[in-house]
Amino acid sequence: MIKKEMKRAVSDVVATVLIILLTVSAVALLISFIRPFVEKNLESSTNCLPYKEYYQFEEYVNGVNYNCYQINSSQVLVGATIKSGSGLTENENESLNGLLVVFSSGTNIVAVNLTDGKVPFKNTGGVWELGYPSANLETKKENEIRTYVYNTTNSFSKAEIYPILKSGKICEVSDSIILKPCSGVLLNG
Repeated sequence: MIKKEMKRAVSDVVATVLIILLTVSAVALLISFIRPFVEKNLESSTNCLPYKEYYQFEEYVNGVNYNCYQINSSQVLVGATIKSGSGLTENENESLNGLLVVFSSGTNIVAVNLTDGKVPFKNTGGVWELGYPSANLETKKENEIRTYVYNTTNSFSKAEIYPILKSGKICEVSDSIILKPCSGVLLNG
């Protein structure tokens, strides 16, 4: 009888040890799959934090609001005055590729990609910097205010800014503004 109880006690211990080993193995296996997934997503989810409000619409420059649209016969010129922020580290600045300006009105939506060195183009679909129509675009200089002009055939009522990283990731909206008809402002220069 004692021998039978000893055998049973040993088999209970062996069963418990096997259950513990099986549990530890399952946890280790899960961690080996979950950890890289979490690390990758955690890293990519924090990539945009430095640029959260880096680009902002500047409503008035020398008392003039260039965030507007101007209709000239068959073309519409849409202005967006954007101020870049400051405080980026060298790596953060290097990771930034530029910005995406999304113009919209109802279901009509157009995204305009602005990156450093982009060649200006004044025809329909083109974009240039107000006051510098033939200079390549600049978007990353800290604490600078620049007015970009987009040539289109549609008028828009709203604009939003999205920072773009060199990885191709488009960050969340940094700022938005309501566009109104230009009043006493000429955007074709």
